[in-house]
Amino acid sequence: MKRSSAPLIGGVLFCVSLIGVALPQTRADGPRTAVQDIAAFKTLEDGLKVLRERLRIPGLAAGVMKGQQLVWAKGFGYVDQEKKIEAAADTPWHIASITKTFAAVVVLQLLEEGKLSLDDPLEKFGIVMKSRGVVRVRHILTHTSETKPGTFFRYSGRLWEHLAKVIQEASGKSFKENLIERVIQPLELHDTAPNKESATEAYPFTEVRNRAAVPYRMGESGRPRRMEYGLGFYAAGGLFSSVEDTARYIAALDGGRLLKPGTVEKMFTPYSSRRGRIFPHGLGWFCQDFHGTRVIWHFGWHPDHASALLVKIPERDWTFMVFANSDELSRPFNLLRGDVLNSPAALLFLRLVVFPGEELIELADKEAVTNDIVLKASGRKPAAGVFHQGLLAGCFLSFLSAPLVWTAVAVRRKRRAGQASSAPAKSGLGPRLVKIYALLVVLPCILFYAALLRAPFLMYWPDLPGWIDGISLEENVFLALPTLIALLGIGLMVLAILVWIRKYWSFLERLYFAWLGFAVAVFILLLDHWHLIGLSYYWRYLIG
Repeated sequence: MKRSSAPLIGGVLFCVSLIGVALPQTRADGPRTAVQDIAAFKTLEDGLKVLRERLRIPGLAAGVMKGQQLVWAKGFGYVDQEKKIEAAADTPWHIASITKTFAAVVVLQLLEEGKLSLDDPLEKFGIVMKSRGVVRVRHILTHTSETKPGTFFRYSGRLWEHLAKVIQEASGKSFKENLIERVIQPLELHDTAPNKESATEAYPFTEVRNRAAVPYRMGESGRPRRMEYGLGFYAAGGLFSSVEDTARYIAALDGGRLLKPGTVEKMFTPYSSRRGRIFPHGLGWFCQDFHGTRVIWHFGWHPDHASALLVKIPERDWTFMVFANSDELSRPFNLLRGDVLNSPAALLFLRLVVFPGEELIELADKEAVTNDIVLKASGRKPAAGVFHQGLLAGCFLSFLSAPLVWTAVAVRRKRRAGQASSAPAKSGLGPRLVKIYALLVVLPCILFYAALLRAPFLMYWPDLPGWIDGISLEENVFLALPTLIALLGIGLMVLAILVWIRKYWSFLERLYFAWLGFAVAVFILLLDHWHLIGLSYYWRYLIG
């Protein structure tokens, strides 16, 4: 059995728990005692326990560092529900995109050794990219390589993977070899291992992979479904690590054993464009300011398998990590945009450990939002209320009626024309084009209604608009539909006015067309209420 600090810490927590909860909270900038910290950790433990249960996460482990020391660690639930194996501080977890921070360390080590420059174009390493400018290494590290390089932020694990080839060409060794030789072996990380890449490779980390938390997918019934890890290791993801090993990694990073202090500072500095626009990402880490304090962080999200979060507060010497064996720690909260306050786990850490006793309105507001998302994500609360569901259903029936009603009217007129002795009067090109345009508006509305039924989390994912890397083209097209609907809907409103002015069709037909335009307007308002219309995002993306 591997050594774990969790039992000792748990015993201390038990001894002080009777007085810990009753201790008055102290401001983060005032003097704090070890007993007060332990009380904060106990409250954090309670909060994480509730969060795990509400999100139906089978297993979870968390840890807190003060300086370079792991001062609290705890496992929750099971890493293998069927075998009843409990989570612990030395359990290896699939940390997904937190692997990117390790890749960034290797790249910056090569920078310190003079083997590459952040301004090197990717073409130097045999990577050809279609772009409106020269894509450089720093653009990949900061997720600013798309549209005009250096002018627009969009998180992209797919493009980050180019760093594997950069490392290979600059060092003559693969990213995996560099990671083992530069990080895993020197730091003696016994719970850390790259994932297996092929069934036939000589894989020296079988023991670590076998101990790793079993991944689970949340089924429609709310019960976890056992999954299996596939093969593959990338610069963008695929690393296993434990709370204890991650603490050693962070201690080495902060202690200057992996990178020089000046390089670490560059890593933790948000990238800014030539025009002075500051983006939410530095060299491998998200960077943001909250309450005058820098927050350095990264998240992991392996859909249907695992999720993770790593948060650093350099000025106050706190680090927080939490790993889970389902994707619920990340999936519902859309951390891709670069705001760690979307994470309920991060909010618990900030409120209880970093800013205890401080009344921060923004934290309280964010907690109210994330608590609502937690209830919806877990199925304990409908994604949309009864009122919104009624509006959605009414809009859908209106959209669906358009092709049915107009087809029925056309058939009826054709039959009447066949029975009449004289030829029917033509309706004219204008009215026909109006109907065709209305049908073009209705079609994406129907398609996106179907998408909402299949993926109700779209109704509560914060700041959703925009292309998302890592999902299929078809899914991204569906995410672009609300913006298309909004643009087409404006034209439909104009046509509704034109129909009445030109007196197309009968009074009832004009009234029906006005109703259809009203339904589209209501649908657009619902999409905007759920933050699904991304006009500003796409505009920024286009102008770069």
